[in-house]
Amino acid sequence: MGSDILSGWCNNDYYFDDLAVFGLGFFHPGGIQRTKKFLLMYDWENLDVLDVGCGNGTTLALLEHYGARVYGIESSRLMYLAAINNGIERERIALEKIENVSPEARKFDFIVIEGVLGFIEDPCSVLNRLKSSLKQNGHIIILDWEPHQRRLNLQEAKNYGFYVYGKTKSKYIKKHLEGLGFNVSENIEDSIARSFTLSKDAAELRVKSFFGLQRINNNVRQSINRKLAKMKKILSEDIACKSYLLIAESVYAQQGAAPSPPFVLSGTS
Repeated sequence: MGSDILSGWCNNDYYFDDLAVFGLGFFHPGGIQRTKKFLLMYDWENLDVLDVGCGNGTTLALLEHYGARVYGIESSRLMYLAAINNGIERERIALEKIENVSPEARKFDFIVIEGVLGFIEDPCSVLNRLKSSLKQNGHIIILDWEPHQRRLNLQEAKNYGFYVYGKTKSKYIKKHLEGLGFNVSENIEDSIARSFTLSKDAAELRVKSFFGLQRINNNVRQSINRKLAKMKKILSEDIACKSYLLIAESVYAQQGAAPSPPFVLSGTS
């Protein structure tokens, strides 16, 4: 991987880039087991599915295993590269800000959004745009956590990419989806938001592996230590919380809809 990408990671703080490099791309409430539970609710064979904020491609790989035609959009360049390294075809992922998803893009049977809304400044605006990317009677599946009290510095968290979680309460998102014409079902479970416990030695090994490095120099080591301290400050302990699963079924008609064009998002890098 190019030295410019390594330099960019060292000199910038972005939550999802750090998760990608540290090998923690599946960090949403309930983890992979919560995802597998809703995947088993449907027959995915030959369905077109978009994963919004697809991270390192774990959910895409599961969907592909179940027979879906998968597509992803990811705003973190390093998460995008991690997904490709994990076997997701490059042409099936758009490196793009989630807020820029285009209604003129390919139409999908399902749109999946896991642990993403809290990182979007205006999640309802994104949902408005995604509605137009659904096929008739398509579904939006949202897995996220209810906002909860935890010990973190809110300004520090916002600087790291978080937005205020009050906008992502399930009752607000559900109400908005219903206003868009969806039938919405809801399931809330007790979950654990895991603390960040990666050791310095383990972090160095993961950085070496991700960037293909033989050794770590002092500048990179200082960046690793700084990033570990920052992440541990925000995610300092295991927190009991509630995760919600919203399944929104579209009931609006799309009379005379045109065939789906190739998967293209406006301004794709």
